[in-house]
Amino acid sequence: PNPVPFDRARLREWAASTSRIAVLPEGEREAALDDVVRVADEHPALANRHTFDMPFVALAVRATRR
Repeated sequence: PNPVPFDRARLREWAASTSRIAVLPEGEREAALDDVVRVADEHPALANRHTFDMPFVALAVRATRR
């Protein structure tokens, strides 16, 4: 993993940029983003921390056309 420092605002922005969230109707999208931030507020490993490391893993796939 390649940890990147995140705060709740950056977490919300990142979640909003994912296709799974971005395609939701506006009301559902806002509710989902609020849920993401709430998890960060309530998770024992993240609660009371201003920033935290977000682990990123890159997956590369190579294909050959036949």
